[in-house]
Amino acid sequence: MKKLLANLTASLFCFGLAVSAQPPSSVKGLVKDESGKPVAAASVSLFRAKDTSLVKAAFTDKTGLFQFDAIERGSYLVGVSFVGYQKQLLPLSLIHI
Repeated sequence: MKKLLANLTASLFCFGLAVSAQPPSSVKGLVKDESGKPVAAASVSLFRAKDTSLVKAAFTDKTGLFQFDAIERGSYLVGVSFVGYQKQLLPLSLIHI
């Protein structure tokens, strides 16, 4: 079975100036196959690492890109699947620096 490769980029966006505010993050990624070609319409799911509860889900666009907005800091798992490919589960940690 073929493997999917996912490159993830997490970027922080601050909304507000309050010291106690925890800025939400945007998680962006690109899903490619083993040959480096983008995979359109792949299912991408974001799960909480501690209990694997579903946080958000999306499909990649025609260029293999996906995005999750307004994600709080914490530990997650990103699941990527597509028909004919082996499902991938990748760890993701969002921290506030």
